[in-house]
Amino acid sequence: MNYDLLVIGNEREGIERAFSSARCGRIVAAAEDEAIASPSLELLHAAADHLVASGDVSIESWRAEVERLTCSQAVTDHAEMDRLGIERMSGTIRFQSDATVNIANGGENRLVTATEIVVACGARSRQPASFHVEGRFVTGIESLLAMPAIPHSVVVVGAGSTGINAAVLLTKLGVEVTVVDEHEHLLDICGIFDGSFAAVQHLNIAFRLGEEVIGTELRADMSAAVRTNSGQVLTADAILVCVGREGKTESLNLEAAGVGLDERGRVWCDGQGRTWAKRIVAVGVVAGVSSFHATTRTGNVTRATLRA
Repeated sequence: MNYDLLVIGNEREGIERAFSSARCGRIVAAAEDEAIASPSLELLHAAADHLVASGDVSIESWRAEVERLTCSQAVTDHAEMDRLGIERMSGTIRFQSDATVNIANGGENRLVTATEIVVACGARSRQPASFHVEGRFVTGIESLLAMPAIPHSVVVVGAGSTGINAAVLLTKLGVEVTVVDEHEHLLDICGIFDGSFAAVQHLNIAFRLGEEVIGTELRADMSAAVRTNSGQVLTADAILVCVGREGKTESLNLEAAGVGLDERGRVWCDGQGRTWAKRIVAVGVVAGVSSFHATTRTGNVTRATLRA
């Protein structure tokens, strides 16, 4: 069957695009990779807000609330897809051309064609070889919920959009957060704050700028540490590595569709998500990340107050 629109992935922007198109009378399908997706930062924030409001701030409660919200969102989305006649598919997805993908599931292969294809497969944290990201004390966003407990203190490596967003998230939960980045000024990284992030007022986040982290380590006292190029060592209960995102595109065979990828597997596209292949657009973090925050500086330590 040929579809007017095929959405690949479960990023929110893609799902909303599927809903909008189906409401306009188009024939729409949604395909997800069979791999389990990590919860989004937005969902982690929503769960954290619930914990703070309830007064039960623990890693067990956070996991339970994330699972509840994930299931609730899935039920709501699937019900709306069924109501709108959006066909749902899952499996290993590979492009055959700019209009055709193969979806393999349980030994069966299905060729699906579409007039327009939206790539909304998301991204994962990049893990530099010099960082020992073991998932317990040195972790990425995807493994936050695998920590044994909500830490008292965290060093966030990287002041890009993911790093700042994660710092805001952890501060909500009462964590003492220090963000380390090699840039001298946040505006070198973030640009101008324009309100796109859901922000929290009156946060006390410490920034150590002009410091390049050259490695992470786990100490004998079970604290985690980062070492900078200036010789400084910063310790905390945990290290969160946020030094960029990699598109989850390696299995999609986008080259067969004529779609270009950058060095981190993200889709080359313009501001509207249009790629080199006229049938294909990219949405969400796989199409790149923009970051913007307003800050104030005092010496080498910057304090940020984010406002909605």
